[in-house]
Amino acid sequence: MDTLATLLLAHLIADFPLQTNRIYALKIRSNAGIALHVGIHLAVTILLLKNALADWLLLLILAVSHFTLDWLKLRCAHRLQSPSFLLDQVAHVVILVAIAGRLAGSRPILPAWLVYPAIGYALILAIMVFAWVVANDLLANNLQRPEPTRPGLARWAQRRLLALSQLAGRPLLFGVAAGLFLAL
Repeated sequence: MDTLATLLLAHLIADFPLQTNRIYALKIRSNAGIALHVGIHLAVTILLLKNALADWLLLLILAVSHFTLDWLKLRCAHRLQSPSFLLDQVAHVVILVAIAGRLAGSRPILPAWLVYPAIGYALILAIMVFAWVVANDLLANNLQRPEPTRPGLARWAQRRLLALSQLAGRPLLFGVAAGLFLAL
């Protein structure tokens, strides 16, 4: 269970605080941007697991599946982004569950007392990003109606939530880095 939690933490760190606006823009423009994002995922995963390279085939499966899911999400864009956001995250977690059950030589570096609260904090960041995506969906649809309603909260979320989630991700990155430093 701790290995799955560590994989989930690595995913949340790489998908939210470490996926900056610049990296996301690169992902939209080219496959090289997606590859960079996947490389960040692999690096975080390798840092959080002892002897991760012993399970190189599973890491390769993780990389290929992540690349494929992100490529599909970006290239098969729908009018509403929030359903594809949720579907993408669920698919990533399903793959993490499958991989965690097969990791033979890899064990978490961080203690459980740090991993589980870090996941909780990272989930708050993920919810903030999801709320930002929903706000964008709401405003895009609201502006197409003949009589748009006053989108005060949605407009605030669209302008502020992504930046707030990225700023709030810094303590998570610092805490995990400190935990790694102390564990080594």
